[in-house]
Amino acid sequence: MNENRPAGLSALWTISQSLHQGILVENEERRLVIVNQVFCDLFGIPVPPEQLRGFDCSLAAEQAAPLFEDPSGFIDGIQRVLADRLIVRGELLRLRDGRVFERDFVPVIERGRYRGHVWTYEDVTSKQRLEQALHDVAAIRGLILNSALDAVVTIDSMGSIVEFNPAAESMFGVTAEAVHGRMLEEIIIPERYRDAHREGMRHFRNTGEGPVLNRRLELTALRADGTEFPVELAIVPVPQPTGTLFTAWLRDISERAHAQSLLMRQEQLAQAVAEAATILLTCDDLDIGVQGVLASVGHAAGASRVYMFRHHDVAGALGTISQTMEWCNEGVVPQISNPELQNMPWETGFERWFHELNAGASISGFVDTLPAFEAEFLRAQAIKAIVVVPMFINQEFWGFMGFDDCVGHGWTSTEETSLRTLASNIGVAIQRRRLERALRQSEDKLQKQLDELTAKSKELEVATALIVKQEKLATLGTIAGSVAHEINSPLGAILNSAERLLEQSPDNPEVARNLRLIERAALRTRDVIQRLLASSGQRATSEETTNADIVEAMNDCLMLYGTHISTLGISVHHSGASSVRVGLGPTELSQVLTNLLVNARDAVMELPDSSERQITASTTIEGDNCVFTMTNNGPHIPDDVLPTIFEAFVSTKETGKGTGLGLWISKSIVSEAGGTLLLENVPQGVRATMRLPLISGGK
Repeated sequence: MNENRPAGLSALWTISQSLHQGILVENEERRLVIVNQVFCDLFGIPVPPEQLRGFDCSLAAEQAAPLFEDPSGFIDGIQRVLADRLIVRGELLRLRDGRVFERDFVPVIERGRYRGHVWTYEDVTSKQRLEQALHDVAAIRGLILNSALDAVVTIDSMGSIVEFNPAAESMFGVTAEAVHGRMLEEIIIPERYRDAHREGMRHFRNTGEGPVLNRRLELTALRADGTEFPVELAIVPVPQPTGTLFTAWLRDISERAHAQSLLMRQEQLAQAVAEAATILLTCDDLDIGVQGVLASVGHAAGASRVYMFRHHDVAGALGTISQTMEWCNEGVVPQISNPELQNMPWETGFERWFHELNAGASISGFVDTLPAFEAEFLRAQAIKAIVVVPMFINQEFWGFMGFDDCVGHGWTSTEETSLRTLASNIGVAIQRRRLERALRQSEDKLQKQLDELTAKSKELEVATALIVKQEKLATLGTIAGSVAHEINSPLGAILNSAERLLEQSPDNPEVARNLRLIERAALRTRDVIQRLLASSGQRATSEETTNADIVEAMNDCLMLYGTHISTLGISVHHSGASSVRVGLGPTELSQVLTNLLVNARDAVMELPDSSERQITASTTIEGDNCVFTMTNNGPHIPDDVLPTIFEAFVSTKETGKGTGLGLWISKSIVSEAGGTLLLENVPQGVRATMRLPLISGGK
């Protein structure tokens, strides 16, 4: 078929196949000349376009008519267009399956002669639906804007108003027609904010940034009558081909702002009254304290003036009142020096106040609602609203406290309750001052007696403690004598046996060494008993040697107790000098070192079984002193026990596991030798530090 097609027609045929519209070209006899695949797809024609050439298109129209919602209309439309032979564009045809075709008709005229025509069909279903949706959205948007409770104002990028809904008309008191095309700042923005608005618009045009966009803000707006009011504002940018529009949603929050302000004032007043109670209870000078309370509460309540009046009884009359204190807000004329407010009789027109206040009621309200005389009297002082609350002391009428409002905001019942609480607290404070004055002399006398009793009590406490300690030491002496008597006999037997065994085993060094160790331990035990007797006042120690090698003494202790300590899983390490002689006898020195080692052992045994138990000792020389330290990684000594740890009968061990005498005796031994013994908590546990004077040449 392509070979029989003229060159120009072939080119048109090829072009038609690449178009996205359905193309149908007929000659003057309505024979099909060109048709593309898109056309076949639109009408569901299962034949390739090449095979349709020369087809009678009048028959095709009849066959396609049932596809449309109005088949006869479809045929009539074709006949009308063919008869008119005029260009038709954008004709919409609706199909039964919901699709919509857009059809164009172009007659082909060559040298004044009609040669046929071209039909183009395009499926515009999606386009139609989109346009309908946009139309529906626009309609809904119009309904929303017209029925919205919030004001909606839209401006262009220059700040000119393009939309002003009915709520905006009502809120700002001006019609949409009157503001259309005018600059926004001239209509709703107070003059003091207009420069900032213009700068913000310029900044957005230059940078595309707007710090107030897409946020909720609370600002002040301007009505057409010049009044200002608070609004909640949200501005949303709406990009358009011609530039960005800005739609602002505005809500009048005057009632909310008033409610928030009122709530905040009530909270501030309640807090000020609560703080006033503390001030009144703690102030040294009540007059100064009350004056400060009037100021703080007056500020919190939004009062113009706060004052106190004292009632005075007068025989045969209701009595008089006098102003005693006053606080005034800025710009309010004080009345404290007004002579009319001093000794003013109730009968001058305030009888109602006297009776109601005496009955515990308050006087409150706007001045215009009060009786004529009262209103006139208060209006002369520029007062617009008032609250007067009674003050009682011991259920007797003392006077009243008043709060003037020269602005006109008035007070709520909640605030009135807070003010009544304040008046009651001040009444209590006044009563307290009266009692303080009446009791001051008796308190001084009682204080002196108390001081005397305290001093005597301390003396008795010291004497009692001394007696208890003396009794314990006396008991210790008795026990020491009894123990010495019981131990000396078996101890002598041990010594004699050790000496005989030494004579019988001269050739066995190991046995000899152990026997000498037993002999030294027994001798040391005997010396310790003598020392104990000396400490309890029975007889002096018999030890004559006044110096010993501390390193050797420590090694002896480790030889005696090392095996036992190792079996408990405790590691002991001694480092430092190899030989240091100090001014302390060998028995006494061994007694001190043994006590420190045993205490360290008992301390680390309090650690959990899984813990590493360590005892470290070191011997160093500092100047003329030997410094011996022993540190264990056991628990700290409680802070309340540490200051008294070297006193007799003080112990951190469980009952039955210690006498509380070891450290006391050790401290005494070291002190008598001119040394010091210190016990302290350190990060790694507990450390004992002993300083003893060196013996010349003892290093």
